[in-house]
Amino acid sequence: MLVKHFCGTLRSMDKSKTKLITVIYEPAEEGGYVAYAPSLPGCNTQGETLEEAEKNISEAVKLYLEEIKDFLRFPCLVMEKI
Repeated sequence: MLVKHFCGTLRSMDKSKTKLITVIYEPAEEGGYVAYAPSLPGCNTQGETLEEAEKNISEAVKLYLEEIKDFLRFPCLVMEKI
């Protein structure tokens, strides 16, 4: 198991909130890697290589946070790998 972190910043006009998002990578039985963010239910993906899984989970986290930003009333999202 490999653990990496992403920093997701949700910004509104008057303030910013930053959340550290833990991502776990595990080898898949059939080959490749499975990646998921335990703090974001249902946010998971896979890739043939670790690099592909990392790219895919980064996009999945961005899309997940983009979907919930309306619920949280934040108009802008910025993601960066740390």
